[in-house]
Amino acid sequence: MEVNIYVGTTIKAPNRGPGKSIYLIECPAHPDNVVKGFSHLHDTTEDALTLLTIIKALQRFTKKAKISIFTKCNGVYHAIDTGRCFKYKEDDWKNAKGQQIKNAELWDLLIENLTGHDWTITQADHSFMEYMRSELKKWQ
Repeated sequence: MEVNIYVGTTIKAPNRGPGKSIYLIECPAHPDNVVKGFSHLHDTTEDALTLLTIIKALQRFTKKAKISIFTKCNGVYHAIDTGRCFKYKEDDWKNAKGQQIKNAELWDLLIENLTGHDWTITQADHSFMEYMRSELKKWQ
């Protein structure tokens, strides 16, 4: 099964504060073709909210899938795309300077939920961007 996960948030780096997010899972096997979910955190960052949202979307899968993840969050995108988050796990969630990385528990959950899936991540635009923005605006 091939699916796309689209993630959007109201909070943008480097801001910290309340944030809302949406995920859409585009899945041809689902009767509606799209499954959506929302999250809200009172005190968060773009990276933390994006990680939580991707994790929630991945937790909906009961079978292994070929997954394309779409996000505009630079921090999360680059840490996954470069493999840096997997290196942090190998290094017991410490960076090159030996400091604890932020959101280690979320990174660990993300890796756990990605395991077994054939996945990619991209920052490419997609056809659901305007819809997701309008849904998030309703919450603001």
